[in-house]
Amino acid sequence: MANNKSKEFKEKLSLSNTVNSTFEEPISNNLQEEWSSIDIETQAKRKKTSRASETDEQREVRLKIVQIRTSQVRSSETDIQREVRLDAARVCIAKTRSSEGDIQREVRLETAQVRTARSRRSLHIDLNLGAFNYNPNYNNSLHPSIDIGKMDKLCMYCCAFKFKTESPEMCCASGKVKLPELHLPVEPLLTLVLETHRSYDALQYPILFWQGEDEYHFNIKLRNPQTGEETDKKVSAMKYYSYRLMIRDNIENHILKCRQLFHQYIVDMYAKIETERLLYIRLNQTKLRSEEYINLRDAVVNDGNVNPNKLGKMIILPSTFSGSPRHMHDVNVFGETRCWMYSIEWQKVEKITPDQIDQVISAEIPDVNTDPDLFQIVTKNMIHGPCGLLNYNSPCMSEGKCTKRYPRDLLTETITGNDGYPLYRRRSTEDGGKSITLRLRNIDVEVDNRWVIPYLPLLLKTYKAHINVEYCNSVKSIKYICKYVNKGSDMAVFGMVNATASIDEIDQYQLGRYISSNEAIWRILSFPIHERHPTVVHLSVHLENGQRVYFTTENAHLRALSPPQTTLTAFFSLCRDDMFAKTLLYSEVPTYFTWNTSAKKFQRRKQGKVVEGHPNLYSTDALGRLFTVHPNNAECFYLRLLLRTWTDIFPKIENSKK
Repeated sequence: MANNKSKEFKEKLSLSNTVNSTFEEPISNNLQEEWSSIDIETQAKRKKTSRASETDEQREVRLKIVQIRTSQVRSSETDIQREVRLDAARVCIAKTRSSEGDIQREVRLETAQVRTARSRRSLHIDLNLGAFNYNPNYNNSLHPSIDIGKMDKLCMYCCAFKFKTESPEMCCASGKVKLPELHLPVEPLLTLVLETHRSYDALQYPILFWQGEDEYHFNIKLRNPQTGEETDKKVSAMKYYSYRLMIRDNIENHILKCRQLFHQYIVDMYAKIETERLLYIRLNQTKLRSEEYINLRDAVVNDGNVNPNKLGKMIILPSTFSGSPRHMHDVNVFGETRCWMYSIEWQKVEKITPDQIDQVISAEIPDVNTDPDLFQIVTKNMIHGPCGLLNYNSPCMSEGKCTKRYPRDLLTETITGNDGYPLYRRRSTEDGGKSITLRLRNIDVEVDNRWVIPYLPLLLKTYKAHINVEYCNSVKSIKYICKYVNKGSDMAVFGMVNATASIDEIDQYQLGRYISSNEAIWRILSFPIHERHPTVVHLSVHLENGQRVYFTTENAHLRALSPPQTTLTAFFSLCRDDMFAKTLLYSEVPTYFTWNTSAKKFQRRKQGKVVEGHPNLYSTDALGRLFTVHPNNAECFYLRLLLRTWTDIFPKIENSKK
């Protein structure tokens, strides 16, 4: 049909051109516009069909060509052209997002997530098995994923220096935050800050702000980046201090030069940021309570005059607050789920041989002629001590022995020790090993491979730092790594309280938290704290009317009349309405469906790989994880077992009731 229309319009357009002197110009223009709209529609359909049939390799090649072409165009544009392009893009994005609905927004975010994951995988694809193919002639520190380049990208609004991959909103929220400049302290205050006074009281910084400048308060307004006028929205504490801590062109920021005082300052400022958030939660959620729906319903139905304040338990810190009990349960504790970690990768691979260990891990001084860069890094960062007879005052010494068991024995090849851990190859100088001479307490000391800390050459050349690498040869090692990565923040608090006393989770959190200067600056600049792939969707498991309900004094009766939807009840509804969903296990649903948090229902994915035999159905690598249930809760425990093994389970449950 589209081809017939195309021929028809081409004939009309040709006729219009031949009699152009007879007909008026607008007629030709109208035909041109009509033909252009059809041509664009045809091209869009052709492009969509072509991309749906392309392989992953073809797609990567196409995207690489587009990336090169785009970078060439943008490298030749002037600063004015760049500003015009960015302004036009911002206006277009703002207009599009203001008109999109909840479903469109979820599709956009899901598409962006898939695009980001694919981009990151392609960035590291050439590093696959790189540790087994170490090339001493290649400088790994220059890899695009490692080398962040120079901090020479200027923010067009506040002139802050940033690295090329950093967020444009990190410094001034894209022009919305504008603060007055700090005045440099005069002598002798400047000298005192830089040379003598490195640490001050946690709450007062008179030398940093020597003119008594106003700092953060609640009435600082965001500004319109285009007009510079104040808006009705306020600057948050995080945005304020993120702006204050940036390096800017032609403006000296003396706060960054204050060493330990700067560390103390940023810890205090992040504590202020967190306190602001906690205060908001305390003032707005102190009346929020939780209870199982069936208990709330029974209490309201059986006693219409029941006091909602006596139902359930108080909820203070929500799961969205990092470090809260619900956040630790929902996010941190379980970590990233990787099925191969327990079934495929660790149960089906062949036993690691000593040669394979030597390919990756080394405990020897490298040849200075073969790899001079690695030689310099190892001799500077990976030599233990020396200790023992050479230095009894070494920090590792205890009761006359090295707590790290150095010096190690010399071995001609890697073997497995009596405790199951590998003893790495450490060749003597007679067998081809190397040695160096170190200066220790004004004495030259010869150090050989017995003192080398095991390392991976690829990582050492990449990061040029001390990185100890060991072979994980037991399940305990794997569990330790998973626990360490997902252990959460450092907290410790101890006390004795009355059993009937109410629990204040905000006070518990603040008493037990620990904030370092590294964590403070990381959070102030809004760098990512958690990153996981693939996406893991938490799936509820509960008995009928056993879902948890959150209510206040005002809406307790209303909540009792209408039970909230959960992923489990939505799964049952999905199986009634969707034939394909009936073939899936509960845990398989997130692979093909997204969970709409606002509508509380599962929806078919709009992006991903086309499912074979279902042209309108897409799948991703998202995983579903059912919440754990203790065997003491027998009915719910067995329901979870059924959900993990049965498809289309809802009719079977209904029949069992009959």
